[in-house]
Amino acid sequence: MKRVFILTISILCTWTASAFFTGNRAEAAPKYLIKFATVAPEGSTWIKRMRDVDKELREKSSDQLGLRIYAGGIAGDEIDVLKKIRIGQIQCAAFSGVGFGQILPMVRVLDLPFLFRSDEETDRAHNELQQFFAEEFKKKEFELLAWGEVGNVHIFSKDPIRKVKDFAGLKVWAWSGDPIAKETFAA
Repeated sequence: MKRVFILTISILCTWTASAFFTGNRAEAAPKYLIKFATVAPEGSTWIKRMRDVDKELREKSSDQLGLRIYAGGIAGDEIDVLKKIRIGQIQCAAFSGVGFGQILPMVRVLDLPFLFRSDEETDRAHNELQQFFAEEFKKKEFELLAWGEVGNVHIFSKDPIRKVKDFAGLKVWAWSGDPIAKETFAA
């Protein structure tokens, strides 16, 4: 019985190693692979869309070009990813305002709380400033490929918050190094 068990384990290990090392995996690596990183979680709309982009790149390039997607911050936070881009470990990324602000601080004007009164105002500002920001990113040696919107910031609490004074004594989580959140909640 012991030999049969060991033989079964040996066959399974050999088969698994063979499948792994001979490239019989479901997804073969394309000739050119673009490493894409984001803190957006696996399974999110953002990652589903990037997987669609990867599929389209592979189809249109006859599997010559594709993406390796590092979702959910597995390549690090946005500051880590920026460092990796600068040294060539990552070639493409999706950032929040915090990450964008590390490259081009002026872009954070779009994140100022209570600056816009409606979605229309927000869209108008984005549309008017997009070309300007794209040119400014280029000066910093970054190419702005797309601009996405994720919506407003929402605050959740166990206790009701109806007035500014209700924030007194509460700890509000904010991204480390985010001066806008720090100043907003310090006020």
